[in-house]
Amino acid sequence: MKKYPKIVEKKYSYFAVSIAIIVLGLVLLLTVGVNLGIEFAGGVKLEATVKNMSEATISNADYVKLSEFVKAELEFLKLNPSEGQKIAEGVVFSFKNEIDGREASAEAMGLLTSKLIMGRTLTEEERGILRVYLGNDFNFGAYRGIALNTDEFDLEIYPHGVSNTMSTRMFRDALMALVIALTVIVVYITIRFWNIGKLSSAAAVLIALIHDVLIMISFMIVAGWLFNMSISSTFVAAVVTIVSYSINNAVVIFDRIRENHKNDESMEPVQLVNKSIADVFRRTVYAAGTTLMVVLVLTFVGISTIREFTVPIIVGISAGVYSAFFIASPMWSIFKAIGIGRAKKGKGKTVAATPSN
Repeated sequence: MKKYPKIVEKKYSYFAVSIAIIVLGLVLLLTVGVNLGIEFAGGVKLEATVKNMSEATISNADYVKLSEFVKAELEFLKLNPSEGQKIAEGVVFSFKNEIDGREASAEAMGLLTSKLIMGRTLTEEERGILRVYLGNDFNFGAYRGIALNTDEFDLEIYPHGVSNTMSTRMFRDALMALVIALTVIVVYITIRFWNIGKLSSAAAVLIALIHDVLIMISFMIVAGWLFNMSISSTFVAAVVTIVSYSINNAVVIFDRIRENHKNDESMEPVQLVNKSIADVFRRTVYAAGTTLMVVLVLTFVGISTIREFTVPIIVGISAGVYSAFFIASPMWSIFKAIGIGRAKKGKGKTVAATPSN
């Protein structure tokens, strides 16, 4: 009999790797917290545009100078701006409702964005509110605002407040959409693979999908701690995308399990899974690899807003392939073995209850 890689036999090692990553994310969640983007935490998007200039007349060198200047001004005001995003006539920066690393009151943020950044006169009372965050040595009289602090660009500044109320609603709707999608997937998998274990396939796929989402969240928590990456609306989009991608990997393997089971119904669940994984392993890895190559190119050559989407996608694709082979498939064999054991017990009871002649 042909020997196949012992995947299922080593299942607890694979489970341990996933649990360790998820636990690390949970520990950091409880100790460090989540680095939320301004869509969820609230903040400001600031546009700096050059008057009487268009995308055709602004050179790349001008964009770089403009971005460096505006970022330096925002950091001087003890804000923590994101990387500048290029727009047609200038750049856009975003920053949370925080000054000098502390959460700022709505009044203080309003004064900073509507008056100080714009170079407008502040009353002594308003200066006192901002001194709590900027320090007593901040020279309000000398600071003229971003637009007036440069002789190189004729700037117009547009700060736009971002409320987290709308984002909370969007997050809730996205979560609801994810729950509905998972429910539909479970029903679909149950119907499609009913003949190889009834609910075993659906339960295994559901565990694998939850695993992929938790791995992505854990990674973003770690990345937020180490690299200041934030969880934003693009991350929610990445999660929904990966759920769709991961289900395809699981379906490929379970299709093979079904075919192998049809060809040899006497095969044990462990051997059936090992053979099925061996049959589709190379094909699945190659397919995921080609997708990863494209996403990696976008990650390295794209702007920061694209990386906020592509980096979680890279993690999700990797987690999806891993979970299809090493989480969903072994879990199916566990559930299938439990079902076989119960069926044998039930049959034994039936035989024992039948009176002999």
